Amino acid sequence: MYGDNNNLILATIGLILVLLLGSLSLVSIVKINRLENQLEISSQTTEPVGGEAEEIPAVNLSIPEARSRENAFSLALEMWQEKEREEAEAGERIGTLREDLNPLLEELDLTLVDSSTLYRWPIENSRGEEVFTLLYGEREWELLSETGEAFTFDRWGQKGENFLREEEENRLLWIEKRLAGAALLEEIASHSKTQDLLIQKSCRLKTTRNEGLLTQIEILTRSEARPVLTISLKEDRLYLQGEALEPDQARDSFFSSLAQSDTRKEKDILLSRGLDQIKEIYGNKAFLDQLDELGLTPSWLEREDEDFVYLDLMDRDGAIQASFGVRRFTGGIHMLDGKGVPLVSLDSLMESAADIPEDREELKESGEDKKDLNILLVGYHNQSADTMMVAHVDRSEEKITLISIPRDLWWEGRKLNSYFFTEEPEDFLGIMSELTGLTVDNYLSVDMYAFIDVVNTLGGVEVTLEGEVRDPSYRIIREDGTEGTLYYPPGTYRLNGVEALRLVRSRHGSSDFERALLQQKILNSLKEQAGELSLGDWQTFRAFLGIAAEQSESNMSLTFMARKFLSMADYTIDGGHNLKDDSLLYSTYSNYIGLSAGEVSRVKKDDTYAKGQWILLPLNNDWELIHTGIERIIQNS
Repeated sequence: MYGDNNNLILATIGLILVLLLGSLSLVSIVKINRLENQLEISSQTTEPVGGEAEEIPAVNLSIPEARSRENAFSLALEMWQEKEREEAEAGERIGTLREDLNPLLEELDLTLVDSSTLYRWPIENSRGEEVFTLLYGEREWELLSETGEAFTFDRWGQKGENFLREEEENRLLWIEKRLAGAALLEEIASHSKTQDLLIQKSCRLKTTRNEGLLTQIEILTRSEARPVLTISLKEDRLYLQGEALEPDQARDSFFSSLAQSDTRKEKDILLSRGLDQIKEIYGNKAFLDQLDELGLTPSWLEREDEDFVYLDLMDRDGAIQASFGVRRFTGGIHMLDGKGVPLVSLDSLMESAADIPEDREELKESGEDKKDLNILLVGYHNQSADTMMVAHVDRSEEKITLISIPRDLWWEGRKLNSYFFTEEPEDFLGIMSELTGLTVDNYLSVDMYAFIDVVNTLGGVEVTLEGEVRDPSYRIIREDGTEGTLYYPPGTYRLNGVEALRLVRSRHGSSDFERALLQQKILNSLKEQAGELSLGDWQTFRAFLGIAAEQSESNMSLTFMARKFLSMADYTIDGGHNLKDDSLLYSTYSNYIGLSAGEVSRVKKDDTYAKGQWILLPLNNDWELIHTGIERIIQNS
């Protein structure tokens, strides 16, 4: 009855061994070799040192033919005996080593502690802290120090004693220096001068502790929680802003750096830096001579609006002919004409694409690189994200599907586009991933004025309008100086950067979804022109990529973007997709949320009722519908 059930017996023995070894804090892996009628057991400790488990050599046991239940039990008993023998040998090994080690350990006030495992023994100090570890491998010992140093031996001798003495001395010195560094940080954190400077600078102090020790002090601005100064303890050394410090210099260096730190809002710092650069060039004799030849004089009087702070160039009659303006929020410097139309970003004239290989062959993708991508594209102005699209890249189909995400979606009590400026990029990508059901790992955001530079660099953009575009509220100044409003009849147009931006920015005369279709048309045309450029003049294309990258923000490197663009140059762009196509959304006012149909009907008649913001929500407030809709768009595109 039992004679033909060897596999069952093998499995039973395997389970017994797992239980036996498990009681010794081991994780055992049991492999059954049916053809050879063998059981192979390998084990790992569950107390890894340095983050890696200690692997124990595999044991191969031949399993005799089992003709009865009694044989199976006998075999299990034999294996228990084998375990007892191994424990005895391990005890003998550690016993011999303990005799050799104990005199030195007592001298150093250390203790070799008994262990429940056969291959690992801790050495503790008088406070019961493990400071060294003994490991036994294949006929070899290893002594590991808390500091990471290691000594390997087969017999304990003078070299081992020297290592243990020296390493214990180094360890105690390391601890002493680390404790002294932590104490110095405690003193700095509580010092009255630190508190006075925090009040003066309108900052707050943030501390980080590791195993009870103060290891880092960060000074953050109260308005933006922006780090302006960091002093930290790494191992046994102090660092101020990443630079190593001597302990006797730490206090004074910290106070001096905090006193001199710039705690203004980041946008104010960027704005001030840009204005300083303009003023510096306004004082340059060669530049002044160039202006004089043109009959222009620089004005030192700052002029501003919601987009720029200007330093004008005046003619001899005092009229503004041109300006250098610093963008609010970004600090970028632009040249503008006398009508206030941005002509070019100075960054685009100064930056190069030196990081992009001169030989396009160096940018060829490997097979591992060719994975599907989801890239968030954001167009913004000031602190408003006007346009949001997800580009789904299907590598197998060689297709890019563009899906517009409405900025007015009401996500957790706020409009979706507001999160772009209040959240860190990675957090915003997390929100977009949760909302769309896609894994959105990469983003590229472009300011509207950078859009002008990109279009002009490509020599304009061609776009075909199937119907008229009319925006009576969009005031423009024509090239002849006359004023008008935005209007394009149906037809094909070659637009410069400013003209293309007007179309992208226009908000009236078409719905949010119709505008998204137009934006995708322009993006598709830009992609085709850039692709033609990459296939032709590679050096010009490198320069274009450099300008585009410097005029945008992304978590993708310039080389990464160049590689992806080249590999996707022939991909089909399938645009024109938005969530409205699938009737997934409905519009309402934010203050109508939670009201019954009757209450909404009543407040609509009440002119004094504050409706709140015009928003979009998924039908039945079911956000899974958006996941389904996006998945359907990708599958059907």
